[in-house]
Amino acid sequence: MSPLVPVSPFCVETMTSQEAADHRIKQPLLIVPVGATEVWGQGATLGCANLCSAALAHKVSAQTQILVAPTLTLGYSLPYGMFDGTCAIRKETMERVVRDLLRCFSTQGFRGILLVNTTIDNEDPIRSAIAFMRKLPISVRLVTWPLIPEVGSAIESTIGERDSGRYEFSILSLISYLDERFLRQAKCRSNATIDPASFDRWRKRGKDPHKFRKLFSSGSVPLMDRVPDPVVGKAIYSLATNVIVKMARLTLTETAQIATSHA
Repeated sequence: MSPLVPVSPFCVETMTSQEAADHRIKQPLLIVPVGATEVWGQGATLGCANLCSAALAHKVSAQTQILVAPTLTLGYSLPYGMFDGTCAIRKETMERVVRDLLRCFSTQGFRGILLVNTTIDNEDPIRSAIAFMRKLPISVRLVTWPLIPEVGSAIESTIGERDSGRYEFSILSLISYLDERFLRQAKCRSNATIDPASFDRWRKRGKDPHKFRKLFSSGSVPLMDRVPDPVVGKAIYSLATNVIVKMARLTLTETAQIATSHA
């Protein structure tokens, strides 16, 4: 977490167990930021996804008074594991970690979990974990913020095209607004954009880490010839927060119904 990004007063890391329990009884929903420690090219630090997820989760928590859990900083980053510093775990490992967390939170008495995710690669293992745990008395929702339609529309209206691939422009633009120290501005623009088809082929053929290193030697997949834009990042922050707040309130309604039925 960056010192420039406010920490929610409802962060479980700054509470005692009893304080967290007292708050859960009043509001049995938990926000869980999900990131990944992985390469984003030579112009960005490895913790960008963690900062994005944490910043959004803490802002939503502060606005809604919903508890926020520690950020899950290890994601399904195996496809990028050939780059130094990337902390790679397998898809199956990621799924088991999320399963264990859902089971743990459900046992504690939480009746709703809102997962705030940044990376596209985390989507499949998280959704598999949610499906596996569907019999738990708990409402679980996942929001991968680069895929929020309002975010995509805002980017398209600003620069004339939509982001895609690993959504690097969206993620690094948000980072440039949150804390530019996570970026190395002189290296943020690649020499050339890549052919989107080459990235799609790599994904469809199994996301081999060695082939990724060979095809994209900088660790970046620049589908747009643009540097991160803090103005776009500010718009993303506001739009994504508003959507996640609405989702949190909807989940709260569901948790109240589950809590009543299991009272």
